[in-house]
Amino acid sequence: MLITAYSEDRRVPLSGVMEYVERLKKATQVCTTRVSVNAGVPAVILDLQPGGDHFGPEDFHLSLNESARQLAFLYTELGLDHQKNSTETKRKVK
Repeated sequence: MLITAYSEDRRVPLSGVMEYVERLKKATQVCTTRVSVNAGVPAVILDLQPGGDHFGPEDFHLSLNESARQLAFLYTELGLDHQKNSTETKRKVK
């Protein structure tokens, strides 16, 4: 889980976000150990960004960077291998 927070967000104080993330980390740890000894604990990452408000960055390029970070996180967490997938796709097309 990727949680993005902004330092200038007046609706959600940073202390509240940090407390939420810590509680979420503890809860996922407890739940995964109860379910299975071999289960990995899911990643819970706080992406703290300077500036921005409750609706994210106003700058278009910063907004694109945020989307890229989110996609990179999903890509990594889902274990997608770009090299492997593109090679398999090329083989199937031929």
